[in-house]
Amino acid sequence: MIDSVATTLRERLFALDTSLLSDILDEAGYQNQVVLDVLKPLDASRKLAGQVLTVRGGPRVTVVNPGPTITNHEIDVAIQQGTVIVMDTGSFTAGTTMGGFVATQFQRLGCVGVVTDGAVRDAREIREIGLPVYSKSVTPINGARRFSWIELRGQIVLPGQTGLAVIVENGDWILGDTDGLIVIPGAVAEEVVAMSEELARIERRIAVKMKAGGEREAVMTAHPRFKHVQCLRGR
Repeated sequence: MIDSVATTLRERLFALDTSLLSDILDEAGYQNQVVLDVLKPLDASRKLAGQVLTVRGGPRVTVVNPGPTITNHEIDVAIQQGTVIVMDTGSFTAGTTMGGFVATQFQRLGCVGVVTDGAVRDAREIREIGLPVYSKSVTPINGARRFSWIELRGQIVLPGQTGLAVIVENGDWILGDTDGLIVIPGAVAEEVVAMSEELARIERRIAVKMKAGGEREAVMTAHPRFKHVQCLRGR
């Protein structure tokens, strides 16, 4: 069953820019939410927004006593409409974690994007089906014999633009556009989106005034950008 509240929040998030979200999260106490730009979109014209489903894996040769591994079917079953699958592969690039068939299956089940710190293949096919994908690299090597999924819906980490890891929890939200990728903690997503929408309105007013000849400093002083922002960290 599709959660109408989540669907609406995704639509609102999709209408925003990562730069707005970054500014609001900074002011609200979350300064380390932007993913390192080593993760690149296969198609820079496609925007990505949705609620995160986390999955973690690693190279078969280095996974020691991992317990039961996660199957592709288990990932499929966990996908809901509006899901963005975020993969922590330990930066595995010796083979792929996803190709065209998997991407098509994910999309058919309601997945609206994939983020992986590993490699993908069938890049042209994925671009043609229209699934937004951010990955560390592209390679033709099949990862099936080289890689295992270990955990579903657990906490994962991605490399961060600030030099610190970005902690990603299942149920967080993520937005990707031409400026990059940003993770919004699920517990504060509604407030962050609302404050970002207000910032967008303020910045539109600033833009109008400046285009009419207003000096930047004077216009921005008259329209404070962050007066409405509340600290959300540690509530």
